[in-house]
Amino acid sequence: MTDASNSPTSPFARVSMDDRWSIVEVDPAFEPITGIASEGVIGKSVESIISRRDRRGLLELDRQRSTHQGGWIDVMLQLSASGNDALVRFRATDSENGWVGWIENVLSNPNDVLQRLNAEAGWCRNVVSRSDEGIVVLRADNTVAEINQSALDLLAFRSSDGLLLSEEVVVGSRFFEHLCDEQFAELRTGARKAQKKKKFRLLTEGEHEGRSLEIRLSALHLPVRGHVGCTLSIRDITVQKEIEQVSAELRIKNEDIRVILSNLVQGIFTVEADRRVHPEYSEHLPLILGTDEIGGQDAIELVFASSSVGPDDRARARAALDLTIGDSTFGFEINRDCFPTRFGLVRDGETLQVEANWVPIVSDEDLVTRVMVVLRDVTELNKLRDAAAAGQRELAMIAELLATPPGTLEEYAAACVSGLNQTLAAARGEPTDPVVLARTVHTLKGNARACGLKGMCDAIHELEEHLLRPDRNNDQLAEAAVRAQSVLQEYRALSADKLKRTGSATHGASEEEQGVLREVFSLAARTPEALPPSLRDVATNAAFVTIRPRLDAVAQSLAEHATRVGKTPPRFRFPTELLVHRGHLHRLHGAFVHLLTNAVDHGLEDRATRRAAGKPCAGRIDITASSTPGGIEILVEDDGAGLALGRMRAKSGQAELSLEQAVEAVFAPGSSTADRVTNSSGRGIGMAAVRAEVEDLGGSIHMEFDGVDVTADRVPFRFRITLPAAVARVSNPSDSRSAAA
Repeated sequence: MTDASNSPTSPFARVSMDDRWSIVEVDPAFEPITGIASEGVIGKSVESIISRRDRRGLLELDRQRSTHQGGWIDVMLQLSASGNDALVRFRATDSENGWVGWIENVLSNPNDVLQRLNAEAGWCRNVVSRSDEGIVVLRADNTVAEINQSALDLLAFRSSDGLLLSEEVVVGSRFFEHLCDEQFAELRTGARKAQKKKKFRLLTEGEHEGRSLEIRLSALHLPVRGHVGCTLSIRDITVQKEIEQVSAELRIKNEDIRVILSNLVQGIFTVEADRRVHPEYSEHLPLILGTDEIGGQDAIELVFASSSVGPDDRARARAALDLTIGDSTFGFEINRDCFPTRFGLVRDGETLQVEANWVPIVSDEDLVTRVMVVLRDVTELNKLRDAAAAGQRELAMIAELLATPPGTLEEYAAACVSGLNQTLAAARGEPTDPVVLARTVHTLKGNARACGLKGMCDAIHELEEHLLRPDRNNDQLAEAAVRAQSVLQEYRALSADKLKRTGSATHGASEEEQGVLREVFSLAARTPEALPPSLRDVATNAAFVTIRPRLDAVAQSLAEHATRVGKTPPRFRFPTELLVHRGHLHRLHGAFVHLLTNAVDHGLEDRATRRAAGKPCAGRIDITASSTPGGIEILVEDDGAGLALGRMRAKSGQAELSLEQAVEAVFAPGSSTADRVTNSSGRGIGMAAVRAEVEDLGGSIHMEFDGVDVTADRVPFRFRITLPAAVARVSNPSDSRSAAA
């Protein structure tokens, strides 16, 4: 403990303090020296009478107290007096009862002016130290005289080891040795220029330690001494730069948006609260709407006033806008279907086809603040789309025609025209046999599929749908028949104009010549002995043609059909020697189409079922022909599951069903074992049509069974068809070999 007897002498004010540095007693000199009333300090801490501006003095006092190990604490302080702050020298040491200190007013010395200047310099330092800007005072040799904490933080001077340098290290060092970035070369040059120009000023910017800094350099010149250095004012403008960059990007984007809006061939606008249109919109919008009065208008009335959108749909769109603007995006998505997206717009007497896209503009809180509407005039685009679709459809139809043998279309067309005329007659209310008409239409559909004419098949299928409805509408039936006629005419026109196909085998002959040929063909079929021997063989060979190419075309079509329904395309075996009279070729071809289609749809199983039964995945369908006295016999069979007796019993509601009853059910109109109706089968018309065609040709068709258990769910069978020699024959009766298709 220091001996208090060695205390300083006057002019001093003595202060007694306890261990916590609270003032216990002051002598009478305290108030004159400090300018602070004595009675106001008793019980207060020493820190409470130090000026708030003297941060450095307070820090120095705390430092000396914390490291005190005997001796004197000696520090310069600014005390907070009632008038101006008092600059004092405060010295203290510990005593038996705590601490004792002496306060000396440094301005009471003879060198008062210098002391006052030093005091003012101290105040300046305090102001600088508290400044948010970095302040650096450089001497003439560019060494650091003063630097505040903000400057140290901004400049972040580091040692060679990367450690941050403190104020004590930086003060007195050469400033530009720490700030060696090339981008501050202009600052070093400015410091040299400041030596010659009294009022030199420099403003520069640079990147340092990840910050954007703005540095102002000002020269310091004294009247007598001249240049004594310069001051640097440093500001962190990183945020300002970022704001400027974002603002510049926004300006560019806004300009881009304006350019886009002025050049887009679309009508774009935004809808605000109360359904009002924002004043800014694309330049193309008035061209679509046909008006320049857009901003501030009711969006629904503006867009739909002259449109094909009805009052009810307008009311829905109006209510949806009122509900969604200000609501969450979820609400907009719920009501999205209320906004019309395609409609007609009448402008200058013409109807435009318009597409509309409604897009919500969402805030950070996921609320819809506005709705952007994009209108596109798609009138010309729709025309191009229609033209492209028509072109694609035409190409598809040409491809179908190329896959059919020449002459097939005209033969089909002759039967199709007759059937469609019968349908139109029925639609007009003329008396017709509904069973025969249904059979005819169904046969036309099957033949169209066999010929690969998909468009014709779809048109006839639609016609059949209208024809067989219990509540048949004759107007709709007539329209469907006219559409089918139009499709048929398209096929015929493409065949003649694009493919240059001349039609039937007798094309090019006169009506008289064609009549003679038909008579010769008829004689060759009925009574060939009536012809001269020299003409007999020629006429017979010309009258009868092989049906094999037509069967091959049917097989190809059914192979694709099998793939579509999930079955492996079957193997077909057709006779090469089966000849059919030209006059009956189309009718017999239709019968074979029904038989083969039924075999694929109802007889052959899918891959998994056949695999489980130990059968090959690809089924087999055979047609064989042989001569009989007075005609031929044709067998049609497959290796499928057989006739679905179990399903027939269930549909008839009978526990037992004889084979005779089952056969009659197969050929009865409207009877089918299919679960559902498709565009290929399921209506129970096909087999009735086959029996009718065969019997009309003077033949017969039967179903044959081998060792049948009538209680089984499935029983194998085959069709046996007999035809007279005038309809069909075998080219070489002694050779009934078949070839695989």
